[in-house]
Formats: sequence, structure tokens, C-alpha cells
Amino acid sequence: SFCNIIGLALYARITKKKFVLTFHRIASDITEDVFDERYRKLSPLSFLITLFNRLLVFLSSATTVLSHAQKERITDGASKVYVIPEPVNVCETPRVPHEQFTFIYHGFIKPSKGLDTLVEAYSRIRETNGNIKLIIIGGLDPADRDETLESYYSKLKGYIESKSEELNIEFH
Repeated sequence: SFCNIIGLALYARITKKKFVLTFHRIASDITEDVFDERYRKLSPLSFLITLFNRLLVFLSSATTVLSHAQKERITDGASKVYVIPEPVNVCETPRVPHEQFTFIYHGFIKPSKGLDTLVEAYSRIRETNGNIKLIIIGGLDPADRDETLESYYSKLKGYIESKSEELNIEFH
């Protein structure tokens, strides 16, 4: 519970023990399903969750998150927050030729994962190095579907499909 986490963080701070906090999903992401976009920033629940997240970051020795979007969401650029993306399960990925450098993304597709940034960065690298490939394995989280996510997904998928041959991108 929130109280246990705060208690543990306070204990670590008082006893000068290292306390590394890892966010897999920012609690304020959950409120996105509950509140309309216009009112999210004003909602008391969203405010309290954001305050709680920032208190935990303050009390921790270091904090890790899965994306830059998550980092921005819980901090205003705190230096002790580090982005460590989720690892990919290589057993589920397609085989790739050894002579080609291949980037693989595996996971749910949503704006907080930064897949549009990955595709943009990849396309820039591809301009100078034609011997690379990007494989995207993923879809929408069935428990987290809404019009905004579906719009993001379809725009991203449409862009990738229109440029797949030129950019050497596979979408599974």
C-alpha cells in the first residue's frame, strides 16, 4: 500500500540506507482512464497521486522508470531519475540475418512508450546506414483501450506501413 511504501522510504532515508525505487507504471497513468483530458490536471486524485510519486522520488536514493515520458511525468527533470527501458524477450522475436543490425521493439503500443520517437530516430539513422532494420512486435493493451490510444496506434501503424519498404520496418 501507499503507506507501506512511504514508511519504507522514510526508514531508508532516516537510517541512511540506499533505497532505489522502480516505477513500472506511473500511478497517475491509471487516472487517465477515469478523468476526461480537460479535467485531469485539476482532479484532486490526480494531484494527490502526482504529489505521492514526487515524494517517493524525493525520498529515494535513485529512481528508475521505463521511458522518458514517465520521467517527465513524475519529475521536473530530477537528476536521480534514470530511464531503463524494459528488456525484450528474445525468445519471441523473429530470426534476423547476422549481416544486418536489427532494432527490436516488443511491448504494448502507447504514447508513453515513445514508439513514435523510436521510429523517428530509426529513420534518421537509416538515412546514413542502409544496413539496419526495425522490427516492432506489439499491439494495444486490451485492458487499456480508448479512442486516443487507438488513434495513436492506427496513425503510427499507417505511417510505418506506408514507409515499411523504404525504411525496412516490420510490424507484427
